[in-house]
Amino acid sequence: MKQIEIKKNDSRATVSSVGGTVVEFVCQGTDIIYPQTIIERGGEMKKRGGIPICVPFFGTPGPGFKRLRRHGWLRNQELAVVATSRNSVIFEGDNRYRKTYPWRIKYRVTVSMIEEGLLETKLRVTRMKDGVDSKAPINPAFHPYFANSSGGRTRIVDINVYNPLFSAGIEVYPNGEARILRAPDGILINLGLKKVEMSLGGGFARGSCLVLWSDSNKYFCVEPVLADPDSFNTPNGIFLKEKEWSTIVCLLKVLA
Repeated sequence: MKQIEIKKNDSRATVSSVGGTVVEFVCQGTDIIYPQTIIERGGEMKKRGGIPICVPFFGTPGPGFKRLRRHGWLRNQELAVVATSRNSVIFEGDNRYRKTYPWRIKYRVTVSMIEEGLLETKLRVTRMKDGVDSKAPINPAFHPYFANSSGGRTRIVDINVYNPLFSAGIEVYPNGEARILRAPDGILINLGLKKVEMSLGGGFARGSCLVLWSDSNKYFCVEPVLADPDSFNTPNGIFLKEKEWSTIVCLLKVLA
């Protein structure tokens, strides 16, 4: 495992070669992303924090994929570092053959500190030539854990920030229950000490979702998913032919 620091002025992020995961993001001395750590939950040791990337799907595997782990395998896979600079890093990897997922896919993860307080995470998934006749189902997602600096108060996520007429505050409670929303054009995330604007690009579109979830008063998750989590391997899902690719992009901009 390698950990690479990228920075721009008073902002820095540390990115791990395991899954291309941002394990911390700090702006002007304040944690924006809760630093990745291992904690005890329900008698098990669980990894929490950072910005894990879910590939090839988000959520619990559906019928026919029960042997695959929740949220896919990329977040636990060692990737190769292919390029680094002071403010960006690029990783690449591909999946091993699995009977329950016979398609071969390649992933490229790029993390960049574009300017102070502006972090971009980009994922490109490419279907390789694998000789499998059927299309490969995918539904990747980002899984950021935002640091709660609101003194234990309820966290608020405001949607459609570009159109105040439709803005609504969504509460995120640390109760372990997920809430799924359609992904809006703008998302404003109130951490307490700081506010962060989340912008989505690439393949994110009207069918994309935000999953709001928490199991701690120290962090909460606002997770952009390419499509409804229940659409994986369904007629409404997203599929790749050989040599086809899909990209998702998440920009986090610290406002105050």
